[in-house]
Amino acid sequence: MIAAIDGDYIPYLCAGSSKVEERFYNVAEGPDSAPLFSCKYKKDAVQYCKKQGLPLEFVHHTRQVIDEREMYYLLDAEFEDIFRNTGADKYHLYLGGKTNYRYDLFPDYKSHRKNYSRPVLLAQAKQYLIDKYNAEVVEGIEADDAVSILCSNEPNSILCSPDKDLDQVPCMHYDPNKGEVYVIDEEIADACLYVQILTGDSTDSIPGVKGIGPKKAEKLLRGITDRKEMWDICVKAHGSEESANLTASLVYVLRNHGEFWTPPC
Repeated sequence: MIAAIDGDYIPYLCAGSSKVEERFYNVAEGPDSAPLFSCKYKKDAVQYCKKQGLPLEFVHHTRQVIDEREMYYLLDAEFEDIFRNTGADKYHLYLGGKTNYRYDLFPDYKSHRKNYSRPVLLAQAKQYLIDKYNAEVVEGIEADDAVSILCSNEPNSILCSPDKDLDQVPCMHYDPNKGEVYVIDEEIADACLYVQILTGDSTDSIPGVKGIGPKKAEKLLRGITDRKEMWDICVKAHGSEESANLTASLVYVLRNHGEFWTPPC
């Protein structure tokens, strides 16, 4: 079994989990997610959420690390957990680089993240993954795309990531936050993708349809499995095929190198 590991979450998780330097507030999708904005006072984090239209649940009280030895221990422990819980005996570990085709499609992609404060030891954590675990830094695409491409072409593989957006990829999955293995089939994967096309992704500054959140999107798509029908619903909700195509091109995770989003016929 090959573990296809989305490594981008690991440095943030492990470089933010040991000895304390100072307390501060992060605005992030989850307590272990890469922060969109960091500040010393909660009121500033709340103000940022209101300005960006983000839910207040994105505000997390956290702490910064300075203990390098403990961080390396946590990095190794994360890998031990992956191998133990998935049964994998091989792996490919990917880290996102500096370039990504999505920035060419939409310059505001991930613009929310420009002001966030990075963990002090983030660079050391990434380098440790490169040096000890042969992490591959991918350019032009994201680590999400790299794990999806591997799992879409290698039956004996498991996709390892806490990012639920990757549930649009039909394969075996491992959620490191829960330590759980689960399977996503084609129907569930399609539903996940088209829900994302309707909602967009505020954490990555991807525009969606105003007034449509995950629950409403699921309701609009409920009982529909034909991709063309789901796409037509998305186009109608967006108000134009151009708008729907932009969001789809940004949220779609690649299945093969060079094969980007194309609407179903």
